[in-house]
Amino acid sequence: MALSKPFHKFNVKPWSRKWYGCEKYRWFSDEYFECLTRSYSATIYHPVGTAKMGPPDDPMAVVDPQLRVYGVKGLRVIDGSIMPKIVSGNTNAPIIMIGEKGADLIKGHLYPPVHVKPGYAPIPEYLKNPETEKNAVGGPLSKIGHLFGKFNFLKFG
Repeated sequence: MALSKPFHKFNVKPWSRKWYGCEKYRWFSDEYFECLTRSYSATIYHPVGTAKMGPPDDPMAVVDPQLRVYGVKGLRVIDGSIMPKIVSGNTNAPIIMIGEKGADLIKGHLYPPVHVKPGYAPIPEYLKNPETEKNAVGGPLSKIGHLFGKFNFLKFG
């Protein structure tokens, strides 16, 4: 495609070196591309799972549910690498959630309380009114508590 006429105006130059292991094939031949396809691997996606979260008896687990690295005091992993398996959709939202959860853990916000049934956890005060939180930050996500006040029909709090 890079050598096609429409790309001439961009002065495109394909990589001039043959791929290792495919030198015996004529460059840009079907055999060369088959060799390249079978021997080259890379990801343009979002790798996850390099520091798997799991129980202490899992030999592949690196972090616990509080994102603390097993055997290393004072170190947490708060990124997509803790996901044991990749999600079927884009990783952006789950990784944002991991970051938010990690920030809450670092700030000491441990919730929901153990006695709360799933789906019935109260909205934490700092989300309802972040200005009253002792260490409130000024970023855009810190203002999320204002949203809850606008949805009175949801009966939060």
